[in-house]
Amino acid sequence: MVSLMKKHVGRGPTTARAFINDGVVTIVLEDTHTEVERTLVGAGKPEVVKELRLAYQEALCADAVKLIEETMSAEVRAFMADHAVEADVTVLCFLLARDEREAQEAGSPCDEIESSETLG
Repeated sequence: MVSLMKKHVGRGPTTARAFINDGVVTIVLEDTHTEVERTLVGAGKPEVVKELRLAYQEALCADAVKLIEETMSAEVRAFMADHAVEADVTVLCFLLARDEREAQEAGSPCDEIESSETLG
C-alpha cells in the first residue's frame, strides 16, 4: 500500500501498519500529507484536505482492492476509508468475502466508498 501511495502521490506514509483478523484487513497509514495538504491545514482549511482525500480514495480504490485481493488471495467485498486530517492518519479497511457466494453478491467494492465524519 505504501508503494501504491508513493506511485500516485509522490510520497508514501512514514508509518504503515496492517492488521488482519477474521477476514478483515485494516491498514493504518501515518504522516501521509503532501506539502500542499500541510499548507492547507496550516491555513485553517482541513475540510479541503478531507474532500481531496475522499476523491483520492475513490480514484485509487480499484488499485488498492486489486493489491489486497492479490496479496490475500481472496475477493474484497467491501472497502471503507477515512482520514483524520489534524492527526494525519488514514485508515483503510477491506472486508474479504468468506466464499464465492459473498464475492458474487457484493458487487464492486468501489461502487460506494464509505467515509466516516467522526475521524476528522
